[in-house]
Amino acid sequence: IYPKPGDLIEISRGLYQHWAIYVGEGYVIHLAPPCEYFTLLCDKAKVKKEELYEVVGNDEYCINNLLDEKYEPRPVREMLQDAHRFLGRELPYCVFRENCEHFVTELRYGKPQSRQVHRIFYCKLLLKHQLNIVQLLGACVTQSTFRQTFCDNHRHVTSVSGTCHSSLTRQ
Repeated sequence: IYPKPGDLIEISRGLYQHWAIYVGEGYVIHLAPPCEYFTLLCDKAKVKKEELYEVVGNDEYCINNLLDEKYEPRPVREMLQDAHRFLGRELPYCVFRENCEHFVTELRYGKPQSRQVHRIFYCKLLLKHQLNIVQLLGACVTQSTFRQTFCDNHRHVTSVSGTCHSSLTRQ
C-alpha cells in the first residue's frame, strides 16, 4: 500500500511517534523540532518538506489516517495548499499542545489532536488511581493509617506505545 496525497504518515521512533502528511511524489511535510530527541526542550519547530524515506530513516512507518471515522477529512487540495503555505515557517512547538501530530491532524481534519498526548495523560491518571486503590487495600491489610499510605504516593510511571494499522513496504 502506497500513500496518497493527504495521507498521514506515522513514524515509530521507539518511545514516541513522529507524524507527517504525504504531499505526493515521495515527499512529506512535517513539523520538525531542531533536535528530534530532546523535543521537551524545544519551543519552536520548522515546517519542512522532505523525502519520505529521508524522514523515516531506518524506523518503521505506516499510513494512519487515525481520525477518519471520527471526523470528515478536508478536501485534499485544501490540505496540501495549507501544508505548503506553512513551508519554511518556524512555529511554536510544545510536546503537549503543539506537536507534529497536532500539526498534521489540523491539516487533515481542521482539528489539532494528539493521541500520544491523550494516552500519556490517560495512562498517568489510570496508573495513579490503580496505585491509590492498591495502597488503600494495603493500608487495610496492614492496619496502617489510610492518610499516611494514600498521601505518600508521589511516583508515576507512564508508558507510551503506538500501533500502526497498515504497514508500508519500502522499495
